[in-house]
Amino acid sequence: MYLCPRCEHRYEQAPEQCQECKRPLILNKRYRIEASIQTGLYGEDFDVLDLKSQKSMIVREFRVKKAEAAQRKGEVDAYERNVERLKGMKYEGAKVLLDAFVADYSNSICYYYTFDADAWSGLGDEIDPVSGSGGGEALPPVEGRDLDPELAAALAKISPSKPAAKDAPLAKTESGAIAASKDGAVATGPSKLIVIAGISVILIAIAVALVFLL
Repeated sequence: MYLCPRCEHRYEQAPEQCQECKRPLILNKRYRIEASIQTGLYGEDFDVLDLKSQKSMIVREFRVKKAEAAQRKGEVDAYERNVERLKGMKYEGAKVLLDAFVADYSNSICYYYTFDADAWSGLGDEIDPVSGSGGGEALPPVEGRDLDPELAAALAKISPSKPAAKDAPLAKTESGAIAASKDGAVATGPSKLIVIAGISVILIAIAVALVFLL
């Protein structure tokens, strides 16, 4: 017994399309939809059974309405680049992308990825940086990826250390005296010279007065 995951109509065997809700049930004549995982603005993620290998997989749908095909060409191009990128990606030694295909429906064209279930849950949106984002550049090619995704995310956030700030030059006061440096030393300025000169004049005057008194 098979239940349509959307309308729950019962079948002895799943047809390619549900007779009640008219939605596809078998994708690419191979992947039978078992459950809808999540639905977004531009598509849906499915838990599927590969009828050829009898293994559970994840299919991600990227849907483009035919009336919007011209405006969204950039997103379609990004999907194609992402497929090429994913072909060289591995997760824990296994291929991430197992299949990619396109389906032409009456009102829309759907672009599909078929993912290894463990890779899909482990890598998250990194496997499809374009999905639901309104379009964007795919990430650069990644080959032989076996790095833990949490570690990879942490490493990506690390920025190079900033160079140490240079010591600021000593500032001058309005009177021309140089401000104190970091170690507390103070350089001699014009105001201090004036004070010394004044004291010298007073000492000379006292000495002259003593001479006359003697």
